[in-house]
Amino acid sequence: MTVGFLPRGALDNPPFQCLICKDLRQNSSLRDIEMRKQIIVALAVAASIFAAASLSFAHHSGNNYDSGRQITLQGTVTEFKLVNPHPLLYFTVKGENGKDEEWFAESALPPFRWYNNGWRADSLKVGDSITVTGSPSKDSRKRLQLRKFVDASGREGPGTTDLRPSSASASR
Repeated sequence: MTVGFLPRGALDNPPFQCLICKDLRQNSSLRDIEMRKQIIVALAVAASIFAAASLSFAHHSGNNYDSGRQITLQGTVTEFKLVNPHPLLYFTVKGENGKDEEWFAESALPPFRWYNNGWRADSLKVGDSITVTGSPSKDSRKRLQLRKFVDASGREGPGTTDLRPSSASASR
């Protein structure tokens, strides 16, 4: 007897038959096979959910920054990127020894929140003076999680969680 175009039993032989399934079929009842399939599917789904969740927590953990401390720095913009998943601000600050130090600030907000608040990719230009407040990196690298910044004109940029309309969005 044929099923479609294949003769009966054609799928029971390699390369179409998984060796584990073949062994299960030969040594177990149909009920046991179905139960094992359900367990395998459930474990696969659980593993997928766990993997996705762990990636999300790793990205949004905030463990890299000392949220109990905030520092304020005055410097000069070297680069501003209004990119996904978070806008990035690069700036230089005069160190205690008088030399320029390169700093990096990462916003916790996605770019659309900046855009909706009147900020664009060209809102901060190289050479602009800026005052930045944020939580410093726990590992003493020159990094901040951006909490607030103010440009030379006094315009305040989006903070981490409070997004009051800035003067840029109020004048639109």
